[in-house]
Amino acid sequence: MSLDGRALIGVVRQAETSFDVVEVPLDGDPTVKPLIVGPFSQFYPHVSPSGNLLGYHSRQGSRSARPEVHVRPYPDLDAGEWQVSTGGGGYPMWSPNENEIFYRNGDQMVAVPVDTR
Repeated sequence: MSLDGRALIGVVRQAETSFDVVEVPLDGDPTVKPLIVGPFSQFYPHVSPSGNLLGYHSRQGSRSARPEVHVRPYPDLDAGEWQVSTGGGGYPMWSPNENEIFYRNGDQMVAVPVDTR
C-alpha cells in the first residue's frame, strides 16, 4: 500500500515480461500502472514507512539465477536503483524507522543498514 493509502502496489504476471511490479489506484480510474517491468521477474514489493522507497526482489542485475533484493526511490523509480543483497535474498521488509531493510536468504534473516542521505 502506498503511504497515502491511495494505491495498492503488487505483482502481475505478464506474458511478455514475466512478473512485474504494478500500482493500482484505489480512487478514481483503477487502471493498472506498470512500475518495474522487464525481462526478469520482480516480486514482493514493499514500500518504506516514509513512502519514499520501494524494496523488492528480482534477478535483475544479478548474474546468477538467484534473486537479489533491490531498492528504488518511490514514486520516482527512475531516480536510482541499488542492489542490497549480494549472496541472494528475497522478501524484503522495512524497519519501522526505515534505518534497516530485512530480507531472507535461505533459512537466514539478514538486516542491512539504510542511510537515505
